[in-house]
Amino acid sequence: MKTIKLLSFYVIAFIISIYIAFYLEDCYRKTIRSLFEFLSANKISFLHPAKYLHFASGGFVFSFSTFITSIIYLIRNETIKKNITNLILILTIFTCTTIAICYLKSSMKIIECTACANGERILNYNEINYDRIFIISLVITILPSFLTQMKKIKRK
Repeated sequence: MKTIKLLSFYVIAFIISIYIAFYLEDCYRKTIRSLFEFLSANKISFLHPAKYLHFASGGFVFSFSTFITSIIYLIRNETIKKNITNLILILTIFTCTTIAICYLKSSMKIIECTACANGERILNYNEINYDRIFIISLVITILPSFLTQMKKIKRK
């Protein structure tokens, strides 16, 4: 009975995080574009298309939902103080990783541009692989929690 309750809790958390991912995806894309512009000292700008319609991708939604469910699983038996510390660490690692990836990608976009005027480049919205940035950031973020959990299992 306990296993069924726990499993249903994880399924509900997964489903709720799917809905959250649909709302966060557009905000994340805007943040990535802002980071590209800021980290390149405004040498990168974006051409806003006249008609722009975008839906959340399956990769973004599935990776976010899996990440949230995994984090809930990994921190389930910790104290409240430890959980708050872990969540702050998770947000910090995710933010730093996303910023670092955006810096590297924006620098590469400027370096690879051979026909740029004054080193400035105009990109379309779809020239950035947002899902790849997001998934790499999530994997790097969950790695410390996963390794800590593996050490606990190995000690037992």
